[in-house]
Amino acid sequence: MDVRMPKLDGVQCTNLIKEHYPQIKIIILTTFDDDEYIYNALKFGASGYLLKGVSVTELTTAIRTVINGGAMINPNLITKVIKLFSEMAQSNFAVRVEKNGKKNLTRTEKK
Repeated sequence: MDVRMPKLDGVQCTNLIKEHYPQIKIIILTTFDDDEYIYNALKFGASGYLLKGVSVTELTTAIRTVINGGAMINPNLITKVIKLFSEMAQSNFAVRVEKNGKKNLTRTEKK
């Protein structure tokens, strides 16, 4: 799936597909190496993010890797992804739990 598509971008489309069909594997194949696209595509469940221009062999390997439960990121993007995850790990952010999620927690888990 490409990031920029008519009517609905590939990142939002990935989100919708994964919400309704979580078993479907999605690889983003695009020319855009924007941090926000990469982060959101992976956040919404894409199993791969490749830049157009990869060889047929690299694309075939990525498809096989993803089908077998792995993930594939274009080697040129790995540094960006590591930087993004490092920044997230160092930031102080709280995880929000919706009200309906709280009622399923035990008293100890709520503390």
